[in-house]
Amino acid sequence: KEPTPTPTSASINKNDIKIEVLNGTGIAKAAAFLHEELNKLGYSNIEVGNVGVEKFTETEINYSRSVDGRVRDEINEKLEELYQDVSVKESTITDYDIKIIAGLRKGQVLPTETPTPTPTKLISPTPTATQSATPTP
Repeated sequence: KEPTPTPTSASINKNDIKIEVLNGTGIAKAAAFLHEELNKLGYSNIEVGNVGVEKFTETEINYSRSVDGRVRDEINEKLEELYQDVSVKESTITDYDIKIIAGLRKGQVLPTETPTPTPTKLISPTPTATQSATPTP
């Protein structure tokens, strides 16, 4: 009988890991930034989008139960390095292996709602009628 090979740490094909990155802050390019950071780690199967109106200060990571612990550790470490607060969850997400809602990066604050300035109407002065004094007889 042949000896069973001892399991070596199986390599992870990062291209097989499907990740969704959502901008939760309303700050332009927040999801694109995280997409770039994950690319540097070797992940390429990433979809980027925006959360609706809600604003997230905390970064939320949701892992499918099937995601390898080494992948979790690597991504958690990167996000802890970049973001103020990171919350990690595990659930039965189906469309993606990992879903991340990007919150505030270190040093960022949520944009405040700035009211759109309403253009002020320029009122041109109306010419005043010159009164001619008619002498009364």
